[in-house]
Amino acid sequence: MIDRTDLMQYLQKIDNELKEKITLIAVGGTAMTLLGLKDSTKDVDFCTESKKEQGVIKAASEKVDNQTRIDLFSEGYIFSVQLPDDYVTRAKTVKESFKNLKLKILHPIDIIVSKTDRLNERDIEDIEALIKKKRITKTKLQQRYGQVIGSIPGKEENFKYHTKYVLKMVGK
Repeated sequence: MIDRTDLMQYLQKIDNELKEKITLIAVGGTAMTLLGLKDSTKDVDFCTESKKEQGVIKAASEKVDNQTRIDLFSEGYIFSVQLPDDYVTRAKTVKESFKNLKLKILHPIDIIVSKTDRLNERDIEDIEALIKKKRITKTKLQQRYGQVIGSIPGKEENFKYHTKYVLKMVGK
């Protein structure tokens, strides 16, 4: 398991390998760990703004650590959900001193949306924690789902079913 300290040390090593400025957005369990909602994560999940940046981060991660499993997504396509273009500006910047890395955490609502398609037991636990700790409202979540619903490739009915389930979790 990887805790916040391990994550930051790992990112410092990656930052040391970078020759250009890159924005890295923490998603999934990584985002939950950085938000302090989980003690640790079993793998490292990040999204980059472009495929090019994704390749640069992948190459840097391979140089610094072959033990840590890193899942990289790009252009707001996280797991099987395409987030709207504003996902980067909605993400919270982490105040850390990196030379070339700008670290952000996916907005809590976007974390929920990205976990909705798969919606396994761990995702449900994470969503419950986000709803409770970040005071997510049903209205704001419904708005975001509305922006995303057309982007689900091939499994839109499953996503809609899971969306209804999550919205019941929020309550009012």
